[in-house]
Amino acid sequence: MKYVFKGLRRSVFDSEPLRLTLSRQLDLPEIDSVYVEREALDARRKPNVVYVYNLRFTVSGKTPRLQTLLSRGTIADYSPRVLPEPDPRIELPERPIIVGFGPAGMFLGLYLARKGYKPIIYERGQKVEARARSVDRLWREGILDAESNLQFGEGGAGTFSDGKLTTGKSSPLDRLILETFVEAGAPETILFSYRPHVGTDNLRRVVTYFRERVVALGGEIHFGHKVTDLHLENSAIGAISVSGQRVSTRCVILAVGHSARDTMHMLHRRGVRMVPKPFAIGTRIEHSARFINETQYGDKAAKVLLAADYKLAHRHSGVGVYSFCMCPGGRVVCASSEPKGLVTNGMSRYARDSARSNSALVVGVTPGALGLDSPLDAIRFQRHLEQKAYEAGGGGFVSPAQSAADFCRGELTRSLDSGGATYQPGIVPGRLDVLLPTFVTGALRAGLRSFGRKMPGFIAKGLLIGVETRTSSPIRILRDEDCCSVSTPGLYLLGEGSGYAGGIMTCARDALRFARLVKPRV
Repeated sequence: MKYVFKGLRRSVFDSEPLRLTLSRQLDLPEIDSVYVEREALDARRKPNVVYVYNLRFTVSGKTPRLQTLLSRGTIADYSPRVLPEPDPRIELPERPIIVGFGPAGMFLGLYLARKGYKPIIYERGQKVEARARSVDRLWREGILDAESNLQFGEGGAGTFSDGKLTTGKSSPLDRLILETFVEAGAPETILFSYRPHVGTDNLRRVVTYFRERVVALGGEIHFGHKVTDLHLENSAIGAISVSGQRVSTRCVILAVGHSARDTMHMLHRRGVRMVPKPFAIGTRIEHSARFINETQYGDKAAKVLLAADYKLAHRHSGVGVYSFCMCPGGRVVCASSEPKGLVTNGMSRYARDSARSNSALVVGVTPGALGLDSPLDAIRFQRHLEQKAYEAGGGGFVSPAQSAADFCRGELTRSLDSGGATYQPGIVPGRLDVLLPTFVTGALRAGLRSFGRKMPGFIAKGLLIGVETRTSSPIRILRDEDCCSVSTPGLYLLGEGSGYAGGIMTCARDALRFARLVKPRV
């Protein structure tokens, strides 16, 4: 028989097998096996840092002690979570064309292929192997490939990230997504970790699984193929232009990322309805991993645990200031996709074993607060900031940087004692407090002071690098409940670029939700 016990706590220094710990705490020697359903870390009472587990376990037969535990509610009978039945109501008229092979495109391509469709996928960037070489050249030499970079290519922007699989809210689809990642080669720890992550090193291998499975099931993936236009017939999709070729189709599924700005301009020109939406802008802050680890865990626990993360938030004059995409034991990276425009992001390997940790510090902005009218105005605003950052770095994608203390004081950091800053191609002193809009700078200063009270040393030991402008899409392309464009029949809209997701997990969730609405091909 299977049972569940929630909330088992034990010290991070305890190496006893979980089965024995559970048996001892429940005074139940008959336990046969234990499976971890959830593992979290509680560091609120340093130095007493503990793991907290939800466990599923098996016992042969029902003993009096077991009956007592059940009657007290200490344990419960195990009830497996059942994924709700799909609602297949959408009929795709022909082989679907998927635009983009990031998380949304990968999951959609795989699950439509499994339903008997043979999707045709166009990705403007390259396979991950060639893409990695382009990204490395940008970081080492400051030379950008505008079509194959950290934003564009197999796996999307998430391929060069920490590979976080966390969201603000859970979904019944999450377990299926995690199991699919494990099937593709991701670590099994993501199935039970409170804050699961895959790591960029694993993601670069995982994305090839999706490619190979889609092709094995009859799909096609065309890398280096950019969709440049829609051709409408009575307002509906009739064909698309792909790298200079016209391809007839009545079914296009847009699964591009938030950096496909030229695609957004094209859609707007073709009358596809879209609106501006809130987004966030700010900068990256980097600290030594040792400082973050000891602050979060305490000196003793920091020596035995993996790199620590943090999540900070503050409100200033009604505006939200918060950490975003925190990368423990990682590096700050150049995430640019346009010439003469500088963008930063964060990345970690699965082991999170770098000597530095970083996070975005961003301020939530609305179109109204920025005086933006057209949906495309938000893109122009982002691009303007990125171009200013590029100029402030002196070109070649070198980034302006400023100590957090000097940012708060409004002073140039003349000597960058970076302590081993990870950003490549390099950093130079720059006034980020002047480069960013005044109200953003004010909010960031207030947020930093708040974070410094919560984590003493956060300001004094922090280094700000570049601008973070692409936390999410500033545009939402309007769709109905079946994910179809409200203005353009035959055009389906998914994922981050369309404005309905933010990160790997929610993109995959959006894709699976749509795939489950599609009827299997007869």
